[in-house]
Amino acid sequence: MKRRRSKEEIISGTLVKSKGLRARVAAHCVSCAYDETVPGTWRQQVEDCQVTLCALWEVRPRSSGSKVLIPTLDHSVTPIGGEEPAKCSKTEVQIAC
Repeated sequence: MKRRRSKEEIISGTLVKSKGLRARVAAHCVSCAYDETVPGTWRQQVEDCQVTLCALWEVRPRSSGSKVLIPTLDHSVTPIGGEEPAKCSKTEVQIAC
């Protein structure tokens, strides 16, 4: 089985490739959301991030086909396209980076 990279290896590898804003956002998101003991790549885990109150949530790394959700002031998220808003649970809102 292939060894999973540690959080530090992913962050340093990202910042070695580029010192730009996108790389710094990705590095922050990895430091906050990635857990090497949880299934999924760092990109999948960051894309699945539920911390909508984070200032970087809207610009976190995502695949091009993922749904974009717009956070609202009442801690709900509304998918673009006008579907029903989904309420965040208290545990999701209390998590902080």
